[in-house]
Amino acid sequence: MNEILIAWLGNAGFDMFEEIEDGLKAYIPSMEFDQKNFKEVLAQIPEAENISFDQTLIKDQNWNSQWESNFEPVTIEGRVHIRAPFHPSQNFETELVIEPKMSFGTGHHATTSMMAELMLSLSMDGKSVLDMGCGSGILAILAAKFKAINILAVDNDDWAIENCLENSIRNNTPDLKIIKGESEVLENLSFDIILANINRNVLLADIPLYTKSLNKGGLLLLSGFLSEDRKMILDKAAESGLRFQKELSRLNWMAMQFVKE
Repeated sequence: MNEILIAWLGNAGFDMFEEIEDGLKAYIPSMEFDQKNFKEVLAQIPEAENISFDQTLIKDQNWNSQWESNFEPVTIEGRVHIRAPFHPSQNFETELVIEPKMSFGTGHHATTSMMAELMLSLSMDGKSVLDMGCGSGILAILAAKFKAINILAVDNDDWAIENCLENSIRNNTPDLKIIKGESEVLENLSFDIILANINRNVLLADIPLYTKSLNKGGLLLLSGFLSEDRKMILDKAAESGLRFQKELSRLNWMAMQFVKE
């Protein structure tokens, strides 16, 4: 049930989630919270009559620090090791040090780990890369570790921009270009690979823009949507001139790879 709630609330603007024993904590900037819209979204969720909630206004803070002490390292395909700064270094092919703060992207969520798995199957050496909705910067930094060049990381959240910058320095990938914005920043830009781990509604709206910004033969990797959204994503990609290549599925979340021919 939590996976379904996360997907629906993500479409309503909530951008960070914490699973707890008896439910889910969801976070959204106070200026973006719309009580009426929130209740309308809840009403559309399956079994909505069984959902109860309360809300609390909290001051700006690094609320992730409350769980960072329990943050466990993540290993992807035995090749990529993702750890927090307070964990000891390990002998892996690729190691990322990520301090999430208030940004999404630690490698723990299925969407992030599946995006990383898709990246592991690619040759990124010398390729230009866009990380759209970069959050902590984990995917952009991983692309840099895989020898990609001209990497642009974009997010519309100030916390994410700050966190991505800090993590890029921490991982010795200072050449990342990090900017605040949304899909409008893509005008007149082109990339060999575009990474977008966002949410269904944003993906459906922006797939045509991503396609326009892809070089011929370029790849689009998407995640942040549920298995029931699969057909919508496939249809929008096909409509935009992309050919489906592969997909991954985990805990009802999906990741897909497309090519522009």
